[in-house]
Amino acid sequence: MGKGRKERLENVLTQTVNLRGIPVNKARKHLKKELSKPQAMHLKRFHDTFMMIDKYPENSNRFEFDAVKFEPKVKSGELKID
Repeated sequence: MGKGRKERLENVLTQTVNLRGIPVNKARKHLKKELSKPQAMHLKRFHDTFMMIDKYPENSNRFEFDAVKFEPKVKSGELKID
């Protein structure tokens, strides 16, 4: 696991523990379980918010995004940010 990803996961864990008051080990198990599931729905929601499609749905055809096809490419390492 890369340094950046590890830092982001630790940040999410810290926020979860602080907001919900659950033990760190329980939060880690829950995060690991959730991240092993398909994330396409969350990716699509993030995309719609980022591109403001949630506020301007008439623009949805301008910014097409297939999260189901995108997710496996990221997980396999086919898509990388240089």
